[in-house]
Amino acid sequence: MEEHRFSMVSAIGQKSKSNDLTNSSEMKPTETFPDNNIVFRLSHFIQRYRLNRHLTRIPFFGFQMISTLLHKKFSWAAYDQLVKTWKCLYPPKLLSKINLKRWSDEFVKYNIELYLDTTFYQSLRTPMNTDYFHPIIGLEHIQHALQKGKGAFYSSIHFAAYNHCYMSLVHQYVKINGKSQKIKICAIVSSENQFFYREIFRNFPNLSLIATDSFRELKASIEKYLAQNYLILIGQDFYHPAQYRVPFNFGKERHNFLIPAPQMISYFHLKHGIPIVPVISLPGINLKRSTVKFLPEISLQTCDLEKFPPKLRQDLIKYRNGELPYTKHFGLLSTILNKTLNPHILTRPYLWQETFVFFERTQFRIVLKNVTHLGALLRLSAERLLKFMEKSYEPGRSDEKIVEILEQWCESATKCEKEEKIVGTCQIQNKYIEIGRLTSAAAFQKVIHIIRSQQSSPFRHKYPEFDKVFDNLLLHCT
Repeated sequence: MEEHRFSMVSAIGQKSKSNDLTNSSEMKPTETFPDNNIVFRLSHFIQRYRLNRHLTRIPFFGFQMISTLLHKKFSWAAYDQLVKTWKCLYPPKLLSKINLKRWSDEFVKYNIELYLDTTFYQSLRTPMNTDYFHPIIGLEHIQHALQKGKGAFYSSIHFAAYNHCYMSLVHQYVKINGKSQKIKICAIVSSENQFFYREIFRNFPNLSLIATDSFRELKASIEKYLAQNYLILIGQDFYHPAQYRVPFNFGKERHNFLIPAPQMISYFHLKHGIPIVPVISLPGINLKRSTVKFLPEISLQTCDLEKFPPKLRQDLIKYRNGELPYTKHFGLLSTILNKTLNPHILTRPYLWQETFVFFERTQFRIVLKNVTHLGALLRLSAERLLKFMEKSYEPGRSDEKIVEILEQWCESATKCEKEEKIVGTCQIQNKYIEIGRLTSAAAFQKVIHIIRSQQSSPFRHKYPEFDKVFDNLLLHCT
């Protein structure tokens, strides 16, 4: 049982053949893990030897003072990256009224306090104090989902003290088949966080961890837990550039842009009917306390159509009528999950942990390294935009027609590239064209604008088909 609770399947790109992190394992489970990360090592040491066991009655104020003393050292280093994200999420008029340095300070303080809360307090939760520190709203949604006996997912975002979402449940019971039983909980975490949390989880027999991995290995681990009716936590904002892309918050003009979204939940829900319960941690007077709110279960068949914008509503109707292509089912569900959870990010932006890595993890680039030939620029752009279409979903988008036009573009560009001496060169200053965090229409407009800036009059005269393709594409993507 102990081996199963702390299973870790081999990570992508890992040279080691060992699949498990045990008490004797080295700290570095993957090549990218920070081997000398004193922050992780300290927390692991404190938890392993229970050096925090006498802190039950000590107020959190002392740890807040520590974060106040430390945050200035790191705030300036994080400032530029944080502001890039905030400029993406908020209009300039609003940001002009905000002291962004203060937001940056709050972000760093919050992360220090989150670390201190996790290291010193999380393992001290008892049946007597859990409801005080992490009161729950909507526990009935969890009970209803687990009563189906299939296990369930609860989807969250890294907002405020997001780990309270499972610590709030550690001593809770649900009634299944007439019997009261403690909720069994599992969290899907990164390899680094698997090391960070595992000593805390050892204090609670009903808490388990799975480290992120390749889909095949991760799928097998999840299936084992679902078969035992576990409640499994996965972060909806656990971004990776290779993931399927869906709108950040569809229906809101500024937030229609596409971002990566994990598809693991969608796979199990659509293939096996596993229930999905969204959850959000709402901050209290400090990060030691928060209210955990479980929202009604999400189902594409039963969700209220009137809550969604027209194009999203139309795709939901098509889904229920069996008219929506299967490839769009996953994106539809992820879009609704984003629309349910992501608005909370905008309420207190300095409490969203992914703010610092948002730009890095949401990028999607057309790489132009050593591209000097206009034909190559055209071909690479078309191929990458086809991949962009393949890996994304937007409600109401004319995918079939857009893909047809892009294939015409790619075919013409391939022929053009072979005529190197006739076509001529181009001069691209940047090494890539960034189309992450854009809608499809905005991405096409950006790429076409750059390509047209490189076209000479003789080129347009010789290859008029490209202007026709560009105009046709812009017509169908708006």
